[in-house]
Amino acid sequence: MRPQIPLERFEVFAEGLDHPEGLPFDPGTGEVSNIEQMVGFATGVVKKCGRKTLKYKNGVLPPDQEIETFIALRQAFSKHRIRLDPNAAWTVTTAVHVARRLHDYDMEYLEDPVWGMRAMQRVNAKAPWVTLASNMSVFAFEDLASAITADVLDVVLLDPHCYGGMQRAQLAGQICDALGMDAGMHSGAEFGISQGAMLHLAASLSNMVLTPDSHYHHLTDDVIAGGKLQSKDGAMAVPIGPGLGVSLDYDKLARYHELAERREMGSWTDDPKYPGRIVTQPTW
Repeated sequence: MRPQIPLERFEVFAEGLDHPEGLPFDPGTGEVSNIEQMVGFATGVVKKCGRKTLKYKNGVLPPDQEIETFIALRQAFSKHRIRLDPNAAWTVTTAVHVARRLHDYDMEYLEDPVWGMRAMQRVNAKAPWVTLASNMSVFAFEDLASAITADVLDVVLLDPHCYGGMQRAQLAGQICDALGMDAGMHSGAEFGISQGAMLHLAASLSNMVLTPDSHYHHLTDDVIAGGKLQSKDGAMAVPIGPGLGVSLDYDKLARYHELAERREMGSWTDDPKYPGRIVTQPTW
């Protein structure tokens, strides 16, 4: 039987998110800017995708409002794991304030609340009850030794794209295991090929005790043959077959390559849902 890897994430910014199909908000506006909208969006993701862990972006609204949002999510999802990610937007003082206010609300982990190893180390010392995770302050293979020995964090969020490929990322996870460090996994909005790689990496690490991040449920299509990888009950099977177990659909790849080029030029005007829409954000 193939390993089943839980993909337990929904990620929400304060605004500007294109919601997955079938969720209870207008994807034309993508607005999630208050507590009620956040809880409603989370409810839709849990219902549609079976997620058991919720992660959302912070560092956008005033900290006290974001604290109240977490509390509302905890009340709505008493058995779910909830993790926060301010993308290093907070000061040490703000991060410790949030950690103290949420002491009794079972935060799974706090990801990169501040920028840099020194600031992360100070948060870890001032709020030792909080599990700290990172894929920004601790970003790559060469960061591991100093971060682990200096008690900078508790969870390293691996990513084969940042750690030098599959073998190096697996070795990084094994080093973390040998030094008593847990592993999780960062997501950079992967399509099917990278998603397959992430699933194989997760399945190979015994200390991958935190469910991997994933943006995959935001996709309505993929460039791999057969369409999107499927999940069931919030988990996804590790692909089987040659290589990563997935293969390209070259027609779709050409189609989306053309679309990406047009978006980059700000000339995407034929979206059937939004005729005349101009897209100006850069293409990742």
